[in-house]
Amino acid sequence: MSLSLSRLPCALRALDSLRSNTIHTRTLFKSAPKPPKPSALMAAMTMTPQIWADTAPTTLTFFHNPDNPLSVSALKALEEAKDFFPPFGKLEKPEQNHFTKFHGPLKLDITVKERPPTSEEFSRILRILTDRLGAKTLHTFTHPSVLAALREHPTNIPMLAQLVSRTPEILRWPVIIDWHGKKCSLGGEDYKVFMRTAAVKRKEALLKDIERRKKREKAREKALAKAKAEEEKMRESGKY
Repeated sequence: MSLSLSRLPCALRALDSLRSNTIHTRTLFKSAPKPPKPSALMAAMTMTPQIWADTAPTTLTFFHNPDNPLSVSALKALEEAKDFFPPFGKLEKPEQNHFTKFHGPLKLDITVKERPPTSEEFSRILRILTDRLGAKTLHTFTHPSVLAALREHPTNIPMLAQLVSRTPEILRWPVIIDWHGKKCSLGGEDYKVFMRTAAVKRKEALLKDIERRKKREKAREKALAKAKAEEEKMRESGKY
């Protein structure tokens, strides 16, 4: 009996501790915030055939060199973005990036050409670069270190095209062009601008889908209100 009585205070303290933890757990559970209700934006995040049809494509011409690491990595990234963009875990603060709210495939139409641009294409690209970035020279397309080792230097576009066809390594691969959007990337610089452009177009299509849903819901509510008003009118006239 004395042994049992000696253990009684320990048992009581353990019971008090258990009660305290239970009350604390209940308090935490009751004070936990309720999850937010899904918004219309979240409801429209799923890509549907209608949204995909409403999304304007971003058409690119990709001058590709399979032996150039930058060209290979840029092409791989663009091809992967056609299935999903942005990739999980690649953004430091995804909650602050509006593109993550509209994740999913990008509508990229990529034409890959495993060759350097022609003289005519170089001329068009140079005009795009000049219009967007100011005065540009033919050396914009070449690596200075590689070009310095050569005896000849291009002084016009046909000469540049011939030199690049003979010595592909002097070109800043890859050359990516959005002819319609008048955007260009050389040497893998800022090629993600094409992904962002496509993501904005996808966002516009998703917002259009949200507006379409709102209009349908408003029309449905209006029809229900009209039917209810007619029912009340008939009931008051005794014809119901």
